[in-house]
Amino acid sequence: MNFPRLNSTLNFSYDSDGIVRGNRDNFITAVVAATIRAHPEGSEAAGLLAYACAWIREKADLSRTHDGKWQWSDDSQLERFVSKKISYALKKETAIRAGGQKRGLVPGIAPTRRSNPMTPHAATETLRRVLMDFRAALPFGNSVEKMDAYVAKGPCPEATVPRLLVAGAAGLGKSTMLLALLADLFASSAARGDMKRRVFYLCPTIELCEELALKYKAMGGRGIVIRGRTHGLAKDPESTPCLKPGDVEIAASAGLYIQSSLCKRYDEETKTLHLCEHYENGCRYYAQADESADLVFMTHDMAMVTLDEELSGRADLLIIDESILSKLTSTGGGIAFDDMLRSENLTRLHTALSEDPKADPIQTLIAMGITWQDLRDEQVAMEEADKAARRNVSYPGIDSTRLAKNASAFKKERSRTTTIRMLRNLKNEMKAGRTHDTRSFTFAPEVAVAATDKVPAHTTKLIFLQHRPKVKLLRQDLPVLMLDATGDARLMAYSFPGIEQVTIEAERNAYVVQTTGNSGAMGKIGSVSTDKYREEVAHVARDMAIQRGHRGLVVATKESLELGIREMLPEGVDVIYFGNLRGIDKYKDRDWVLIAARMQIKALDAERYAKALAYDSVEPLSCPGSYTEAVVGYDLSSYEDRQGIQAVRHVDPLVEAIRRQFTEAESVQAIDRLRLVFRGYGGDLPDQSAQWLRPGKCAFVCILSEVPLPGIVVDELVPYKDVVGRTGERGGGGGPGSRLKKWYDELGGVLPIQKRKWLAQRFGVTVRAVDNTIDDFKTRGDGNFEKLLAAVPVYVQGVTPGTVYASTRQRALEFSRDWQEKGHR
Repeated sequence: MNFPRLNSTLNFSYDSDGIVRGNRDNFITAVVAATIRAHPEGSEAAGLLAYACAWIREKADLSRTHDGKWQWSDDSQLERFVSKKISYALKKETAIRAGGQKRGLVPGIAPTRRSNPMTPHAATETLRRVLMDFRAALPFGNSVEKMDAYVAKGPCPEATVPRLLVAGAAGLGKSTMLLALLADLFASSAARGDMKRRVFYLCPTIELCEELALKYKAMGGRGIVIRGRTHGLAKDPESTPCLKPGDVEIAASAGLYIQSSLCKRYDEETKTLHLCEHYENGCRYYAQADESADLVFMTHDMAMVTLDEELSGRADLLIIDESILSKLTSTGGGIAFDDMLRSENLTRLHTALSEDPKADPIQTLIAMGITWQDLRDEQVAMEEADKAARRNVSYPGIDSTRLAKNASAFKKERSRTTTIRMLRNLKNEMKAGRTHDTRSFTFAPEVAVAATDKVPAHTTKLIFLQHRPKVKLLRQDLPVLMLDATGDARLMAYSFPGIEQVTIEAERNAYVVQTTGNSGAMGKIGSVSTDKYREEVAHVARDMAIQRGHRGLVVATKESLELGIREMLPEGVDVIYFGNLRGIDKYKDRDWVLIAARMQIKALDAERYAKALAYDSVEPLSCPGSYTEAVVGYDLSSYEDRQGIQAVRHVDPLVEAIRRQFTEAESVQAIDRLRLVFRGYGGDLPDQSAQWLRPGKCAFVCILSEVPLPGIVVDELVPYKDVVGRTGERGGGGGPGSRLKKWYDELGGVLPIQKRKWLAQRFGVTVRAVDNTIDDFKTRGDGNFEKLLAAVPVYVQGVTPGTVYASTRQRALEFSRDWQEKGHR
């Protein structure tokens, strides 16, 4: 074959044996990319494979080992490997044909949606109007008789229950304004003598519940905070709401219902009410009840449990503050395949899938003549049997030792819970009417299990279930109001039918700089082998502290905190991590925020979330298991300056909406911890100017990620290397020795090359980073510090920094004297 295009595209060096130098994977990747460019658009994978393999066989002796990676036993191994590379490369075909896989700005790209933020006054008034319209739609304001009929019978068929998601800008005061409106509503209702109504108010954390409860109390309202039975067990076991938290944990681990197992149970046969010994004598859990309370504050978790009305009462309105998406999906780990054998119908499915692991479970059930009614009947029967078995495990007032013994025996017999859940999921999915593409149930015939001290490495069969847990607090007639700055009603509609959305964007008083040339992926900042990235983040934070004040905030990943980035930051700079920042108000006075990374979710995980949400829906769902890329424009303050970047996207709208909640939405929430809407405004809001006039001192936002964020207007796009002080082709300071030169200059023409620990503390890096810097210079540079620094090596005896490279011998002696006076060792 003749390969003129490919030969002109690739330029490799070869050793004396005719083997390509360098890493095999990089070589094959380059060949595949060049093959795609050498072919006309639309070439099939089979043609690309034949072309690439033929070229590789001609140019390199792949039967010989090189770097321990080159050898293949036969052509089929080569073709399998190249096929994988081609499959991956075709997902990036557009970028490759445009000139390789190197990413960069694409000029002339307008933003997908141009932001149209309101002034703080306009946004506030819009929010007030939206909330008041929702309040007017509630049956609260109707006559007592009409409200009672509404609660008793539910809405008439043509009526709609008001359900609304308010995606108002963070920092706009949504929660505070809503509490004020509710306080006024209940005060007016009490003055008229209306029947007592109650609102359930759900927040992400107990801390936020307590904060809002205090606000509501200051407004004249009465609220209570309901804590779970074992709340605070890890920190203060003596103050948990339940006086028997250990028993609660044992019962929960066995899958028992806590209320009937430990608190109270009415025995129908003996007509006897069994109570815990603390129930009527000091139970702190039930002591939280307060019939006079208007608002009941709870965490999001409580939406998924059956509450005792004696404790919480009955809700007339459900309010959910911040995102509850993670509670609305269940994508747990693998379940033992043998659990299916407890069910007659699932046993038949087990046999069929063992013979054909790739078969679709629902199609298989239909082919065997099993209907959703059959699954339902077996589910109900198993639930009754399971309920009877649980009743004998525990009862209120049981001795702790006996409970532990019974629970252990019950778990050994394996509860039917898992099998019941499988039946319920498949029943609900079949009932929806889809005949293929099973979403709730995935069979994995061979899952690798790592070796342990007791068990060797092996493979096993597992089932993966993903579904949408039932919101047990929800009733058909219950109004719902959600407050979430980055919420998406499309995702909420599966659990809260009929919900609508109102979006209110407000101006942020901030100057925003975003970097290009770095994706900001978690792997870079969360890996123990990438100290360089964390050091660059710390470098930017130090610069920002010097230029913009020490009241700053760094938003990173939990992994980066565990690997020590907090210790590398300047004094006075706080750090929080993604996934633990929503609703936090204590950083509103900070002068700057540095978004040091971004959240990300794998395509397969995002697809599992989508399958969980829509597992019993008829709408189509496309799940290829990977993302694509699309050119996305930045929302720049100068609209004439249009720039775009290649960004990750998913082909399915539902999966893409989920991906946005884990990535862009989380970054936007992080920026808004500074509460930028009202920053710098004073006096009467209607008289304030638009954002581009920037009242007062604006905050500074630096985003170390090139991913465009919705609603964030960017003032300046800057290359990542420029922001973190990188120069040169290799980065990290410009190649071998550049960091050493920088340290030498900052110390006034001196560098104690042997004092690695001192250098690490002095410049806010790790000792390992100092070692890597010096090793890098010795490996890729010429290893001559005297030449590198244009300095002389000086060694002073005594308690000194050892060998010092300095501009002059006198400078080295001065440094050594300072070293000894400060007590360094």
